Amino acid sequence: MKNVVGAFVLSLLLASTANAQGLPEQSLWKNTKGSLLLITKADKEKNSFSGTFVNYAAGYACNGVPVRITGTISGNDVSMVANFEPCAATITIFKGTLSGSSLNIPFDLRYVDKNHTFQQAQGSDVFTKQN
Repeated sequence: MKNVVGAFVLSLLLASTANAQGLPEQSLWKNTKGSLLLITKADKEKNSFSGTFVNYAAGYACNGVPVRITGTISGNDVSMVANFEPCAATITIFKGTLSGSSLNIPFDLRYVDKNHTFQQAQGSDVFTKQN
């Protein structure tokens, strides 16, 4: 019986450690421009996650509008996509590296301007885990 209880406690500790190293459910991340990323679902078997992204960066469309974000994680590599369709013809692709409570992530923003021409902007940001 002691072995069963010990194995159960060990499995809980290992699960908590593995969860803490990734993007755990209900984790809140904030970037240097004040934008927020909330991970609401994480599927460890599929190495995928989803949640909500709220842009607060000055000069970008959809400021303060929550949009769905989906992504994958493989080791420390994170890829995610935010579709801003509810308020703008914009999609942002993020691909970066997770290191502890820091997510260093370049982004590629693609949008259609007022002349109906495709445009692209690139940059980089750092998200820090808040909880």
